[in-house]
Amino acid sequence: GWHHGRIRAMRSARARELLTRLTPRLLRAFSGAGDPDAAFSRFSTFFAGLSAGVQVLSLFEARPALLDLLARLFALAPLLSDKLARRPALLDALIEPRFLAPLAQDGPGARLADLTERLRDAEGFEAKLNVARRFQREEAFRISVQLLEGLADSGQAGAAHAELAEACVSAMTHVAIEEVERQHGPQPGAYAVFALGKFGGRELSDNADLDQMAVYDAPGEQQGLGAPEFYTRVTQRLISALSAPTEEGALYEIDTKLRPSGSKGPVAVRLSSFERYYAEEAWTWEMQALTRLRPVAGDAELGARAMAVAHAALARPRDEAKTLAEVADMRALMDRERAGKSMWDLKLAPGGFVDIEFIAQALQLTHAAATPNVLQSNTGSALDRLAEAGALDGARHARLTQAWRLWSDLQQNLRVCVAGNLAPEEAAAPLKTKIAALVGAESFEAAQAKIGETQSAVRADFVAIIGP
Repeated sequence: GWHHGRIRAMRSARARELLTRLTPRLLRAFSGAGDPDAAFSRFSTFFAGLSAGVQVLSLFEARPALLDLLARLFALAPLLSDKLARRPALLDALIEPRFLAPLAQDGPGARLADLTERLRDAEGFEAKLNVARRFQREEAFRISVQLLEGLADSGQAGAAHAELAEACVSAMTHVAIEEVERQHGPQPGAYAVFALGKFGGRELSDNADLDQMAVYDAPGEQQGLGAPEFYTRVTQRLISALSAPTEEGALYEIDTKLRPSGSKGPVAVRLSSFERYYAEEAWTWEMQALTRLRPVAGDAELGARAMAVAHAALARPRDEAKTLAEVADMRALMDRERAGKSMWDLKLAPGGFVDIEFIAQALQLTHAAATPNVLQSNTGSALDRLAEAGALDGARHARLTQAWRLWSDLQQNLRVCVAGNLAPEEAAAPLKTKIAALVGAESFEAAQAKIGETQSAVRADFVAIIGP
């Protein structure tokens, strides 16, 4: 069918000539991919979506290693394959010189600098949104490929995804403020955006939502639009800039429910209200969430002031027994209302991410008064500081850290490869092989057994430290 020009990519004589030369190489590449029929089927979907085939086939002929790489990706990662089929332009990113340059070599702030440079040439709000979406998609693709190819570990990938999200939030914050100022005049104070959750902890994975919160401060009311209304509009415009679909798709799903008073509270909170809320009204679970707070955009000085307020609230002396009981109650509520669907729900399954995160957060709340440096937004760093402070014994620290790293390795890879939680009966052989390698097991079945044992051990630690 391809040789008869039945798809757009093969309607030119030049494309058919290239395909004739490439067919043996193409078949060899997919034969060695581990799941050749499935990989070739996904490649076929990608190839059929191309508007022209000469450029891509010429690229494969000039760079055979690129064809081998695609074969591996199509065999291992159905979700990533679907993205490539929907957006064939992503292939252009693969030939950029920096694409396979190790993530660890990326300079601090390089992504924000790159995105800011690209936005300079875009005119208008919609054009800037599309530029940001193309940039984010290309860079997320780069991070995912490096992870699957073993060029980056889960920690590097999590930090890179978080830095990418931070660059997008920072750039879109500037665009949102610029747009509201254009309509209503200069902003009447200072504005900052904060990350929470895995975004705050620099543990973000591909396709993840962003938990965030907006804080402003203004020295009394100004002429024109008042500060509350001005910064409400900025925040609404920012959320729209990040999450609204355009011709280039959406950037991120945004979750602002962790802000003071949750969905009932204002989308942007004044600093004085932020301080009062966490001093007088916040529930224990909200204080847990606050341990992950990190400024990511807007006014740096306001960001530092809000962090000082947050750390002061977190470091207040607490009734240890009461705090631990409330953390245990919240975990029990989640077990009842949002139970993990299987052991592969690495976040919610008993002994999964949430158990480890709740242990770290609870111990931070109960020890920060005596040892403020246990306050760390990253879960692994928090566990390390808690062990150094004597709040977590050596054996449990080692076990929880090892489990957290294992869940991170698995989650980072699975988020690139499959939509939702893994269904073992549907998993391709290359993915099962990769999972076994990540777990350090001889087979997929042995890996499942080890995962189950680790989850049981983490849940036992949770009960011993926090309570039943």
